[in-house]
Amino acid sequence: VKQDYHKWLILHKELPYTLKEAAILFESGAYKEMDQVICVNASLKTRIERVMERNNISKEEVEHRISKQWTDAQRNRLSNYIIDNEDTVSLLEQVYDLHQKLLI
Repeated sequence: VKQDYHKWLILHKELPYTLKEAAILFESGAYKEMDQVICVNASLKTRIERVMERNNISKEEVEHRISKQWTDAQRNRLSNYIIDNEDTVSLLEQVYDLHQKLLI
């Protein structure tokens, strides 16, 4: 996957920026290869509910997975931009604003 990603980057080097989504970007150390890092955050409660619904697993299973991941504070410290993915904030507006910043 890593090799394919690097090949893809070479083929698209004319683009103003590219995005790489990775659930364990920090845990794997892949964040060190990025020019900029965008972290998408939601509250623990929201994350648990979303994963339970998406994967049809128990709260305990989700909490166990989360316990092995970096905390929001750890990820945020190493991020250049943070997007709030709660239903109370316009996600589209945040993404558009960030897109405009990245084009500069």
